Amino acid sequence: MKAAFLQNIDRFQGGNIIFIRYVKKEKWGIAFFIIGYIALFIISYCLIGGPVSSGGPIGVFLGFCIVQFLKYRAFKKDERNNKGIYHRL
Repeated sequence: MKAAFLQNIDRFQGGNIIFIRYVKKEKWGIAFFIIGYIALFIISYCLIGGPVSSGGPIGVFLGFCIVQFLKYRAFKKDERNNKGIYHRL
């Protein structure tokens, strides 16, 4: 019973470590997206008084989130198979 509990704790901590490694790997891509997204949003307000519809900015953000989710899933699968570049254990 106690060993199973400890395995669950290790699994949770391992998932957290994998997420931190992924964020470190993708930090510049995420930062550039956020900076560019905010800059384009401000430019659209300056030029035409805001986005024409709310669907455009929301769609771009949701698309970015979906792409990052799929990239994280692939990264996590590689890390669990010990094939990842950032595997340090």
